[in-house]
Amino acid sequence: MKTSVYQYSDYRAFLVAHFEDIQKRNPAWSYQAWALRLGLKNNTSLLKILHGQREAGPEIQKKLVEYFRFGPKERAYFEDLIRLSKVKNDPALSVMVRERLQRRLPAGRFVLLDVKAFALISHWWFYAIRQLTKLPGFRRDPEWISRRLNFRVGTRELAQAVKTMEELDLLEPKGRGVQTEEDVSQEALKRFHEGALEIARQAIRSVPVLDRQISSLTLAVSLSKVSEMKDFIRRMEDGFIRQFSESSGGDTVYQFQTQLFPLTQKENDT
Repeated sequence: MKTSVYQYSDYRAFLVAHFEDIQKRNPAWSYQAWALRLGLKNNTSLLKILHGQREAGPEIQKKLVEYFRFGPKERAYFEDLIRLSKVKNDPALSVMVRERLQRRLPAGRFVLLDVKAFALISHWWFYAIRQLTKLPGFRRDPEWISRRLNFRVGTRELAQAVKTMEELDLLEPKGRGVQTEEDVSQEALKRFHEGALEIARQAIRSVPVLDRQISSLTLAVSLSKVSEMKDFIRRMEDGFIRQFSESSGGDTVYQFQTQLFPLTQKENDT
């Protein structure tokens, strides 16, 4: 499965998504393995690029184009994504590059989404950490967070999540939610829901039945009422949040998808 570069408006987000796609199929895949595949001596330059500490220079840019086997149009789009990152502090050049990216898109509209925003939207544990801050004794320590979560997430990913949320001033809820505009960042949202469904699948066997509610309905409906059904679900979600969400004083964090299960363990169970 090839990750489409056209789904991204930040080349780092594209590279991170590609790495995660490969690692899902091959857990042994690492940044060092990728660096060697690119013909680099080590992963230092690659990691600096992915973490925003440097931009992709001409040599690495060429290696990446060859690695992805881009066609002429994909190559032009990818190279413009790199140019956009390099001229982000120049408003006039940024506008010019964005307009060119818009023209290069096969379809759809261009929305700027940097790698931090992509990570925030696409991984379920960002939201779990954010809700964990409401619980007594919360620590920003990745090891502590890892012990509290019911589902395995690496401490490196958790440390990066805490850092990203701190930089975006989103670690603590402070009365404001994290939302995305409609039709924006579709790839990131798809990845979030894929991750949420995966841990729901795990919860069926790993979480005691008394601690979860997982059910489904099968019914005949009219296509003309699909929009009405979606509105009903949204209203139900709003009511559910108003009734049960704790601004403070809670003792665990749950995921609700019409499957209800705990994302975290109790403090004394860890």
